[in-house]
Amino acid sequence: MCTSFVYREKNILIGMNLDNDGKEYQISSYMGNDFLVSIKMKGRYFPSFGISRAGTFVNDLMVDSNGEGQYKRQSEKRWISNTLVQRILGDQIPFDALMPLLEEKEIVNNPGLSTHNMIANIDGTVIIVEPGRKNILSGPKDSSYYIMTNFPLSGYDGILPQHVSGSGSDRYLETYKNLSQIHNELSPKEGFDILKKAQQTGPEWTTELSLIYNPVLRQLYFTFDCDYETVFEFEFATNTVYVNKNTSRERSVCLTNKGVSKDRLKESLPQTG
Repeated sequence: MCTSFVYREKNILIGMNLDNDGKEYQISSYMGNDFLVSIKMKGRYFPSFGISRAGTFVNDLMVDSNGEGQYKRQSEKRWISNTLVQRILGDQIPFDALMPLLEEKEIVNNPGLSTHNMIANIDGTVIIVEPGRKNILSGPKDSSYYIMTNFPLSGYDGILPQHVSGSGSDRYLETYKNLSQIHNELSPKEGFDILKKAQQTGPEWTTELSLIYNPVLRQLYFTFDCDYETVFEFEFATNTVYVNKNTSRERSVCLTNKGVSKDRLKESLPQTG
């Protein structure tokens, strides 16, 4: 269960809360100059969300199932959701080619799961992929922001439905309310404030990572365990993570494709403020 949004009125800012139910996860640089968070399921790590070298954001969030879009074996005309996410992160599909590709290929769920994807480019255009339902394309002229949690968005006619139900509808409405009050540029701190108001604190689901990404400036910030005072920054050009970069005792860790756990990263980058 997670919350993601794209703010696209005065500037472009993407926010994401990773709400976890105890699964292991790791952070890595998928191909270099990119960022990936992967969750361990059935002994393997699968992409949860990330940003490609081209600056495209993509996630794979749980969604209420309607029994459609269930797993089928991949073929030339059919991909599972994980394949779509990996190819976007690997810059194998330009953003402008996504909608034509989705018209040609059926996207189905990964085995035993029901998920949907938010894909956003650097100008705030969003594509929502909901296996067994439909795909949505929305540009900055459609609305000042876009929000996705864990109920299907394709069940509503409007770009920003105000009367919703299903998993995560409370977090959707809280985020909707807070983004509707922003009429200037949205700063990273304000973005974290919005994510804080949508965080989960258990007992089943807990917000373990919150991320703010500016695709135009290629700035990425994230926090762990609802600690919004200790802010980590990822530098795409060098694959480097810093903590509280504006302090005098700066430390850093270089990400690779092998991945690093939250605990290992926090141990390597103790709070310096």
